[in-house]
Amino acid sequence: MRIESWILIRNLEEPQCLRLPIGSQVRHIAANAGQVWIYVELDIEQEFEARFFQMCRTDYSTPANGKYIGSAIVEGTSWHVFEVYKKGRYDER
Repeated sequence: MRIESWILIRNLEEPQCLRLPIGSQVRHIAANAGQVWIYVELDIEQEFEARFFQMCRTDYSTPANGKYIGSAIVEGTSWHVFEVYKKGRYDER
């Protein structure tokens, strides 16, 4: 197991797809160098799956089919990260 990180795109309209090993756990959301980062504990020996994450700002609608992951403040704006479940995946949790 190890921890890796990715920059999330600040897009209010569409979720971002990350291909992560099955069983990966999101451990932290943070701001760094003007970006929102997601830190994930993963095992690279596992098969990969598509997982989707979407951000919203305070006072904006949250994704109806999402689970709150964490928040970060970038340049004075609070960004809230949700894992968005596609059909079928939500039922597995």
